[in-house]
Amino acid sequence: MASLTGYYRNYFEFQPVTSPTANWVAAPTTADFNGDGFQDLLVLGAIFPGPGLSAVGQQGILLYGNASGFDPAPQDFPWLTLGSIHTRKVLVEDFNGDDKPDLYVASHGWDTDPFPGEQNLLYLSTPTGWLEATATLPQLSDFTHTATAGDIDGDGDLDIFVGNGYRGQNGILSYMLVNDGAGHFELTRGNIPAGPGEVLDFNTMQMFPGAELMDLNGDSLPELVITADATASFNALRENVILWNQGGSFSNAAKGVLPATPTCPTRSSRTSRTWTSTSTAAWTWCSPARRGSPSTTDGSCRCCWRRPTAPTPTRRIR
Repeated sequence: MASLTGYYRNYFEFQPVTSPTANWVAAPTTADFNGDGFQDLLVLGAIFPGPGLSAVGQQGILLYGNASGFDPAPQDFPWLTLGSIHTRKVLVEDFNGDDKPDLYVASHGWDTDPFPGEQNLLYLSTPTGWLEATATLPQLSDFTHTATAGDIDGDGDLDIFVGNGYRGQNGILSYMLVNDGAGHFELTRGNIPAGPGEVLDFNTMQMFPGAELMDLNGDSLPELVITADATASFNALRENVILWNQGGSFSNAAKGVLPATPTCPTRSSRTSRTWTSTSTAAWTWCSPARRGSPSTTDGSCRCCWRRPTAPTPTRRIR
């Protein structure tokens, strides 16, 4: 992806933005940050490993929406200092109960061996401006790939599930941040299945890139939905699961497994072999990096993303 060099104030007028080293744009997020009725756009700069690059936090930008387009937010918003290396998800929620949006920034940091992780960030709104409250979070270099917020215990405030679905250098498992209502959080794993052999254990069971808290059974308590890394053949489970909320806690005993994600056979050489597709998709030869990929349109197995011109249920590849 190109460097973050500018934005369009409207459909016609390009505005430059200085970001000398960012080579990635991370977790674009929309919300009405200033309460004027227009959606604003927060874009965080990020940096991906490459020749001559190093793990340095990158400047982002907040654009306030208006009737004609966007303009940069004033300096009372900390977008100049909101420097992340590689953000994966931004939560915009009211964590301190003042009816204004706050920010939780979940990141995994420098994305190459030894995968050292990164401190997640917290910004709270106050009557006088934005407060960087990261120091009140657990001081951990997490390898966080996802995060989601919801009132898991029904006490009227929003808690945060921090999804460390991959090991990283520090081996920090997923955890829940339980809110006291004022935006102060306490780390616990006592209410999630993150122990050895449980669904959130990346050491023995599976890795996962996604999670969402949502009420699926109408009891006003959100369930925790985990989306597995279906391509990780060394994982024991590779299951997309619903962890049903049991009065503010989640466990393996109250787990529902969603239908399996379509997977495809893989090839280790160009030797002739016949594969049978379950749909009208044909197989075609492609580079090793693209083999065995399910279609994004109907989930059927094919070697490359392109759709063949003629239906062919079975085809020999050489």
